[in-house]
Amino acid sequence: MKRIYLLSVMLVASAQAADAGVKSRYEQWKAQHQQKYDTFKTAYLKRYNDFKEKVAARWGDKTELTDKQQYVQYSDDLSKKTVIDFANNEIRIEVLGEAHLDAAEELARLSKQTVAQTLASDPILPVTEASLKTSILTTLAPDVRPEQMQVSESQQSIGTPSTEEKLEPAAPTISTATPEAQPAATPSPSSKTTVEKDATYKRITQLRIGMPQSVMFKRAEPYLATAKRLSGQYQVDTALILAVTNTESSFNPLAQSPIPAFGLMQVVPGSAGRDVNRIFYKKSTAPKAESLFKPDQNMDFGAAYLNVLKTRYLSGITNQTSRLYCVIAAYNTGAGNVASVFHPRGKKSLKEAVNVINTLTPDQVFERLVNELPYEETRKYLKKVDKALAEFRPMAI
Repeated sequence: MKRIYLLSVMLVASAQAADAGVKSRYEQWKAQHQQKYDTFKTAYLKRYNDFKEKVAARWGDKTELTDKQQYVQYSDDLSKKTVIDFANNEIRIEVLGEAHLDAAEELARLSKQTVAQTLASDPILPVTEASLKTSILTTLAPDVRPEQMQVSESQQSIGTPSTEEKLEPAAPTISTATPEAQPAATPSPSSKTTVEKDATYKRITQLRIGMPQSVMFKRAEPYLATAKRLSGQYQVDTALILAVTNTESSFNPLAQSPIPAFGLMQVVPGSAGRDVNRIFYKKSTAPKAESLFKPDQNMDFGAAYLNVLKTRYLSGITNQTSRLYCVIAAYNTGAGNVASVFHPRGKKSLKEAVNVINTLTPDQVFERLVNELPYEETRKYLKKVDKALAEFRPMAI
């Protein structure tokens, strides 16, 4: 009996040692790959901040960079800024100094520039293997035509003139709303008497081009077939894929943010990207940024991560609508932050949080999330995606 006891103790000890060895190897593997990703992230953020500082030296508080709400591009000498503003549904072109901007010429310039060329010349993250050969205009502002657009031209300032400079009111904004209207004339510069200017003071000429109200759905059309295919592959609603893509990037395949996150569904390589690679592709590394600027691959990672949230992290939520709300919030902020809303002690533990969620109605779950999620961005995000779901559902059928 004593020998059997000793043998069992030895077997247990051996198993524990083996488990410790496996865990140690896993921790080593995880640390190595995390270090590699952290090196990439540090280098990316340095380029991002260096470029932002360089632009700010010219544009001051008018500095803008690409984010979820807009695509921003500067000329090589940083004197011209082109903004495709998804939130305000317009194209905005600005030049330092007093100049006339021709709307038709600017649209022609954008129509000749492909997405692939734009990514290859990106000052923050040059991408050499971009696949989209369509133009920036076709991709981000389809159906914008010079004869249909609303155009306004105005002037504004960066910095503050010295007290010795007196500026008269600028010429009024000139708009053309219909093809029959008179073409926009060059606004005459404000009359001024200058003795000396502050070094930070600059004039800006601005051209605004309105986009059609239907442009959001036009931007979505090229990705509809991919969304439907991925819906079947990952058992995720097509409308949800489209709604998340619209909220994440407004269907801008060039989107990047300093998290860093990339592409249409703003995939973070070191978290969602690594999870998808590990679970679906049996890879131990995070995806390369270049692959995330390829629309099909980006959407594959985004849809797969929605599946991971739905079928793994949040699978214990029994009500499908309640789970949907939690999946949407978790896509933006992580399952742990979602759990903290419902956990009795505010911990990021899913098991106890799920038990609470399962006692609530979907409406109660939604209200708790939009009122108690740790970050305001995520509270707004859930409402935006929920609204977009209803808008894209007819398109997804």
